[in-house]
Amino acid sequence: MRFPHQIQTTAFTSMIADYKTASGNNTADLDTEVKRLLKQGFQLHGNPYAGQDSGGIVLFQAMIKTDNDIQDEQEELRVKNPETLRPRIRTSVVP
Repeated sequence: MRFPHQIQTTAFTSMIADYKTASGNNTADLDTEVKRLLKQGFQLHGNPYAGQDSGGIVLFQAMIKTDNDIQDEQEELRVKNPETLRPRIRTSVVP
């Protein structure tokens, strides 16, 4: 899924390819969720913000992956294990 938003960096413009919102009931919970998403290759996007649901105050942080992040991940996988990215030939049996 592609999002129509672009982000500008110093060297290039890239498209947001994935977006998630980390959430937590307190700063420690939000920190844990943000760290988990950072390890998955997401980047912080904007400032944290607070909202309210039936359980009280909830903290949020927008997280994104750009198309360049995803291309880098695919290249890293290819280098680690080239077999995973080889096209597979599918055969079907016709009765």
